[in-house]
Amino acid sequence: MAEKAGPAAQKKSARTRNHKAMKLDGTLGMREAETVRRDLAQAIGGGSARIDVRELTTVDTSIVQLLIAATRSAAEQGGRVEIVGFDGGILSAFMHSIGVSAKEINVAA
Repeated sequence: MAEKAGPAAQKKSARTRNHKAMKLDGTLGMREAETVRRDLAQAIGGGSARIDVRELTTVDTSIVQLLIAATRSAAEQGGRVEIVGFDGGILSAFMHSIGVSAKEINVAA
């Protein structure tokens, strides 16, 4: 089942092995941050989440901060956030440009 999470954020809420799958795509920034925050909270509410970022085209620091916070929150609850599609993508390039290490989020191999 897929739902639109706002103008540029789409989440797919399929559960697989205690992971909730979520997709972030398009342009995400401060305007979409509250929607992304709610969706991340819902995704990690069950413990763990896989977040696909392959189709992101633009991202800003607000989204990076939310991903870091979600990663930490899931870990505190005994869960895990895995970022899929990071290598070579816009999120990777942006984080590098602002000096934030990929270690701050869990990048799936």
